[in-house]
Amino acid sequence: MIQSLREKCLHDIISEKYQNEGVIFWTFFKYLDNCFVENGVKAKSLDDCYDWSTVKINGVDEVENLNKCVKGSFAVFDDLEAENKILAADKAWSNALNLHFHPSVVINNSTYNGDIKGQDLAFAICNAFEEKPDECDLSWKIKTYRQGIETDF
Repeated sequence: MIQSLREKCLHDIISEKYQNEGVIFWTFFKYLDNCFVENGVKAKSLDDCYDWSTVKINGVDEVENLNKCVKGSFAVFDDLEAENKILAADKAWSNALNLHFHPSVVINNSTYNGDIKGQDLAFAICNAFEEKPDECDLSWKIKTYRQGIETDF
């Protein structure tokens, strides 16, 4: 539960303070790399290997803000038995979208019901853009060209 709250708070800090969703991806990937990839598998969970007292985003120490967010998300500050507003909001959101299974994919507040395969998800995500980034058109064409398939997606 605490790990989930840290991740949600990390997302909130980055999206509100830094207003850059790309930073969220790379910051979290750095944590995963430090924990599970660098020098081989080191842990079974992020809590086992990541020192949450050193949270940095773009070189800025955000430990205090992260801890304040986690502890302040409880109805009674830092009381793990009290109701939690972040978890309650997540539950309401997942109920509204009928998300009952994990993993689930939501694109523009619509639950994706197709196969959870890389190419199928990529097409669904790309189709959600009003103006598709170049990666949407190029990545699959390059892959199919390399495989000798001349199919126009």
